[in-house]
Amino acid sequence: MPLDEQYATIVDALPSDGDGLAAVGLGICWPNTSPFSAATEISIRAGETLTEAADRLKLRWSPRWLVDAGFVATDKTGAVVSHRKPSIGGGPITWSPDVRMCRVEDQVPNSTPAGSARYERRLAGEVALLALWHRAIEESGVGDMRPSGDIVGNTRGARFRDFLVYVLNAGLPQGWEARHEVSLTSIRGLHMRRGVGGRKSDIVVIDDGGRLVAVISSKWTWRSDRGTEAAQMVPLRQFRPDIPYTLVTAEFSRAKVVARESVEDRTYHLCPDWVGAWLAIGQSDEPRAEFPTLDDLVAQGRSVADNLGLAGLPDLLRDLKESGTIL
Repeated sequence: MPLDEQYATIVDALPSDGDGLAAVGLGICWPNTSPFSAATEISIRAGETLTEAADRLKLRWSPRWLVDAGFVATDKTGAVVSHRKPSIGGGPITWSPDVRMCRVEDQVPNSTPAGSARYERRLAGEVALLALWHRAIEESGVGDMRPSGDIVGNTRGARFRDFLVYVLNAGLPQGWEARHEVSLTSIRGLHMRRGVGGRKSDIVVIDDGGRLVAVISSKWTWRSDRGTEAAQMVPLRQFRPDIPYTLVTAEFSRAKVVARESVEDRTYHLCPDWVGAWLAIGQSDEPRAEFPTLDDLVAQGRSVADNLGLAGLPDLLRDLKESGTIL
């Protein structure tokens, strides 16, 4: 299916640099809303700054991450509060826009007791991811494109695939084409082979000379359809070993495993730097102290992603284009 027109318009309007692609891809496929969002409405005392309230409450996450991303905190009187500006009337904090975090950690259930180490680790990661995403949409000027509620049914993966196909077709050289749901029997070398059957590839990339450049597996989460993936890879490896087989995913919990153990020739991530930041928070004993500002978190996320070899969508486009220069 083609990407919904409203989302295609957003992709077309993105600036050529920055985290816009990651922001749109994550936004239109927004994971299920996290009930931990309410924990960001912290209680502040009159005369306290957000930093002082965070110190008193021993928060693992930093309210400044949200402020740096463009969120505005107000106290019960409606007065703006920040890491510099103290509260006038105290009370629970209200954030604008509303804090709507998403769940990317599937190993820490929603029922995890508040205050436990696992709860606090997941909460800090979700706050950081929301802050990184929100700043990206603010800088890209595209606005909030998230669905109004949780995506129902098994459609998130298809939406991610359609987004990826659109991005590839928009970014590849003229005459090149990314196609989805291509039968393996239509690929030269597999068309008369036994055992191929009705299997299909997620995406294939074809250059302007009709040459098959790469086969791409699009998986929102790495754990999805791995058995099907293995079945697809067998005939490709056996009969077309000259064709790179790559993976594009938005996996968070298993990002390290994807980077180090995936059997595909190359792996790419929707938002590698944000995964790096999310991993850094999970590994830190005191992430608020270690990464006091969002810029600190961004820098650490980029470092972690580089160390893991996590590449993004711009890297995928570059690698595909460069393959066209070699016979």
